[in-house]
Amino acid sequence: MYTEFKFDPVEIQDLANEIRNRFQSRHPGQKPEVYGVQIMAEMLEADPRKYLTYGPYWWALKEVLMQYGLAYGETMDQEIAREYRGATNYQTLVIAERFQEFYYDNYFVGANSWHLDPDAVDDYILFDPDYERAAAERGL
Repeated sequence: MYTEFKFDPVEIQDLANEIRNRFQSRHPGQKPEVYGVQIMAEMLEADPRKYLTYGPYWWALKEVLMQYGLAYGETMDQEIAREYRGATNYQTLVIAERFQEFYYDNYFVGANSWHLDPDAVDDYILFDPDYERAAAERGL
């Protein structure tokens, strides 16, 4: 059972509401989800290996990017995506961004393993061949 690295849903909802309110006060009429997807896709375009910074939330984020036609490839870990997605696409973006902050505070860049299941012996290894290939093609 995947229990590690999960955020409190109430905390995420509050954070999502706070971000939405700030965004809409600065960009009336625009949707924060669309803006967030575009920004994340641009960052991943510049450095595809940044997918690692989203940790277990990567697959749920990639699903959202795929819905917008902004993801490389179709490789997917459905089980992890299901466990680590938000209640909405917008919440998935917020959670992924929140994890990225945690990642930068606690891990060396390039770290790709997490102990998601306290009953499991092995860590979960995040590897997306689509984004690794894109990084290699750019010489990153």
